[in-house]
Amino acid sequence: MIAHSIFFYFFSIVAIISAIMVTASKNTVHSVFFLILDFISISCLFIMIGAEFLGMIMLIVYVGAVAVLFLFVVMMLNVAQQKNQWFSSDSSSRHIPVGLIISAIIFFELIIVVGGWKYKPDLVFLDIQMPGMTGFEVLEHLHIVPNVIFVTAYDEYALKAFEVNALDYVLKPIELNRLEKAIQKVKTQNENSTNVSNEELNYESQIFIKDGEKCWFVKLDRVRMFESEGNYVRLYFDESKPMILKSLNNLEKRLNNKEFFRISRKYIINLTWIEKVEAWFNSGLRVTLKSGEKLEISRRQTSRFKELMSI
Repeated sequence: MIAHSIFFYFFSIVAIISAIMVTASKNTVHSVFFLILDFISISCLFIMIGAEFLGMIMLIVYVGAVAVLFLFVVMMLNVAQQKNQWFSSDSSSRHIPVGLIISAIIFFELIIVVGGWKYKPDLVFLDIQMPGMTGFEVLEHLHIVPNVIFVTAYDEYALKAFEVNALDYVLKPIELNRLEKAIQKVKTQNENSTNVSNEELNYESQIFIKDGEKCWFVKLDRVRMFESEGNYVRLYFDESKPMILKSLNNLEKRLNNKEFFRISRKYIINLTWIEKVEAWFNSGLRVTLKSGEKLEISRRQTSRFKELMSI
């Protein structure tokens, strides 16, 4: 994934610089060469995101035909005599407003694309086997998992990996009645829950967990505590204790500090799961969770905990 990201940003930078040089270069032949380089970089980006057809069409049609045609036409024209006329002509000023409008539209589209991460979809139909990465890997890259319905050719035996925690799945070929039931299930769940902010994780947030061959969709109100184990974090909910590759420090930054509290370097607990708080050694505290676990609050965090809980 690191190499994939490096190449993606490399081709992106090359594409942007080439596009700028197409208009900035005073030599028309050089501009065409930069245009070809821009098309090639964009083709590589299409291929890297799994749109191989668009990438090959870009190479064959634009690079192999259009750009090469431009090159030969430009080389046959006497552009040297006209170079100064293009920039000194009064008629060129008439195109400035149109150019500004087009630039504003492109800039607005870029803002939408860059800011698109702020908007959470209501529902995602996700396949399991996809080019580049599986549906499980897609979910693992999301900080907050939206409602997901798996659309897959797997049979029910293979889908036991989801257990009962998957929101729903629809088998291929898709039957209209089955699809309607899956969507209705999502609507029912949304009516019974509140909207979740994309900026932090709270009780209503739903996360995706994959540990080995098992997968879960879990609302954080079911998670009673998080335990640090090196570079991993173990989640405790119901009878399950899966692990995720994430540090406790990073997880703490994402959690709502009024709903989850870090009692020590090793643990973060769900405050609604506290059953009893009692005095402990060295002026410390110990909490007992509803599930029976007894955890000691570090001396450093004791004062913060007392302030938070108004003890």
